[in-house]
Amino acid sequence: MVVVDGNYDDAVTQAAAEAEKSGWVRVSDTGWPGYEAVPRYIMAEYTMLMAEAAEQRLEVPDVIFVQAGVGGLACAVVSWCYWRLGSKRPFIVSCEPTDPACVLESMRAGERVVVNGSLETIMAGLSCGAVLSAAGLYCVLAWMPM
Repeated sequence: MVVVDGNYDDAVTQAAAEAEKSGWVRVSDTGWPGYEAVPRYIMAEYTMLMAEAAEQRLEVPDVIFVQAGVGGLACAVVSWCYWRLGSKRPFIVSCEPTDPACVLESMRAGERVVVNGSLETIMAGLSCGAVLSAAGLYCVLAWMPM
């Protein structure tokens, strides 16, 4: 294990460098141009959480709250609800810290945005400055009002 003095993005960058240097296979839910297939697979697997939750509930909830992070889980929730429930899908609220609001800023810009500056948050695993490139456009399109 390597402890990184930094935020989530710094840890992902360090892990990628260690994997490259050591010839390891990299498995990350954070993607960037040239590394998008694995994050897409991970995002697709996140939909299993929704399938499992649907099996345990008799009715569709009115609201689903989901953390934004780099966008993969949030986009999986939105995608699953859209494809399985269509217009009967619940209202989905995505939550992210105020400072490193990379999903919100990407949605506002209509493209992937890297948030610079302070990424300080008590939500350590969600201190993300860059939305998942594979999910960025999906988030923007899926969350647009119909």
